Amino acid sequence: MMANDVLLELFEYYDFYSLFFSFSSLNARFDTLLTRCRVSIDLDRVAPNGFIDFLSRTLQQINDDHIQSFRASNIHRMFILAPDNTLFHFIRIRSLRLCNIPVNIIHVIVERVHFYRLEHASFDQRPVPYLPYHWYPSKHFLNSNRYPKLRTYSDSLKWLLEGTTVLSSLEHIRIDGSSSSDSYLNLLHRSPRLKSFQAQFWLESYKDPSLSPIYIHNALTNLHLRLGWKFDEPTIMYLFQSTPRVRKLTFTASKHRHYTVADPNWWENILNKCFQELKWLCLRVSSDTDDTPPDPDWPFDLDEHIVRQQIEASPYWRDHTWQLKYEKQTPTAEHNYHRAAFSVS
Repeated sequence: MMANDVLLELFEYYDFYSLFFSFSSLNARFDTLLTRCRVSIDLDRVAPNGFIDFLSRTLQQINDDHIQSFRASNIHRMFILAPDNTLFHFIRIRSLRLCNIPVNIIHVIVERVHFYRLEHASFDQRPVPYLPYHWYPSKHFLNSNRYPKLRTYSDSLKWLLEGTTVLSSLEHIRIDGSSSSDSYLNLLHRSPRLKSFQAQFWLESYKDPSLSPIYIHNALTNLHLRLGWKFDEPTIMYLFQSTPRVRKLTFTASKHRHYTVADPNWWENILNKCFQELKWLCLRVSSDTDDTPPDPDWPFDLDEHIVRQQIEASPYWRDHTWQLKYEKQTPTAEHNYHRAAFSVS
């Protein structure tokens, strides 16, 4: 016969709804184990015709302290749950994941319940249709006064806003909505243990490393950035110099009329200078121009084959096992512009 401790460990791989309807009333031993095991709640697993019964009866049979995580992606069910007192069963959860749930419903939930033990929060949100909504989950959750144990935070569609509280536990963050370099630097200042950061910047503030003091963050090792068109090369340098311990870098950027962004020599210099411990790199950068007369900053006479030879001869690129690709296009009847692109994978 399998030991109770082993069964309790196995039960943790089940969501509670599946677990309850698989083992409940099987015998007295399993009924007792169900009251002791740590469980995850996934509302998507609940049968449509059993949802109300699950909230009103099934949840009453488990200790709230044993509910470790909550996940949902059904708008109708969350619309029912948000104002209902059943919501308080989840006050002690450590992980919260809401997918495709409008931000106004999330707002109602967190106004009613304070998930004070929360360690992991993930929101793949939907915007409120036809209605501007000015409450931002990142502003609410990235606050150590409310969530002192929060370690990972993932958010889509919304801004990363600046704050003041020190996020002493935060280690991983992903923001898919537009953000700014100032917000990123603010987060670095507030998060001494941050190890991984992923975001895209569309609105940039100019940062010159020769004029501005650089805050050095030594914990961050995984950096994933996508920059919009409104940025300057010194801004990239400033952001990179702030995180010298990065070992894994994913970077995507495109800028009109600035060839430097796609120049392999420039990237060799900046990577060699800023990231001495870099091991893994995914780089996608490009630039284009269609100016007439020609833009003086664009090297129209630069030979693509010469650039490739320089890359092959570079000790920096040769010492790494990355795959490199460089291409430079001239205007054609179909595409009337100059373009250069450089990628590393």
